[in-house]
Amino acid sequence: MSPKRFGLLCATAVFAALAIFSAPRCEAAKRPAPPPDGALKPSEVVWSQAKDGLTVAITAANDLNFAYGSPLGITVCLYQLSDMAKFSELASSFDGVAKLLGGGLDLLGGAALMSRVVYVQPGEKISLTLDRMEGAKYFAAAAGYAHGDAARCSAYVPFPVRTTVIKLKRRRTTYYTAGTLAAGVSLSAEAVTVTGGEGIDER
Repeated sequence: MSPKRFGLLCATAVFAALAIFSAPRCEAAKRPAPPPDGALKPSEVVWSQAKDGLTVAITAANDLNFAYGSPLGITVCLYQLSDMAKFSELASSFDGVAKLLGGGLDLLGGAALMSRVVYVQPGEKISLTLDRMEGAKYFAAAAGYAHGDAARCSAYVPFPVRTTVIKLKRRRTTYYTAGTLAAGVSLSAEAVTVTGGEGIDER
């Protein structure tokens, strides 16, 4: 066999070997990895702390807290909660709302993971960026309206659960992870409302 033909055969053999050994690796590289802390059920989501995982945009109407013929400033307390039961109980009465405005975490029996008291003036806009606290599943706000109607003095939204679908051949697997929240706190003349959507990705 000539040296040229022998060299060609060797090169062909090396190329074939590389193709065989690299094929599984290429196939494996194409497989999407499940998200960190991904759960197979929403109820099993791990609510870990997330830096800057909560943004809050507070917007006050020009006729905020209108009473006695003029708009007034208002006290608002923001909460991150693991459970809504105690907050909802207090928020159902005027005296309970007054307690919530103080921001005391002990009032909520361990369900309150963070509180922030904010003083808002008519027409004011305030933006906050906060960490999502470990275990936090809900964001809530209590507002001290002069009319004293508890039903219009509080609101809340849950932190979203992010879904990721991994497709592998004919099989689909859905993973659930804790999402970040972009919350809006709207303060009208007589009521507070809270809205929320998916925020920035903390990963």
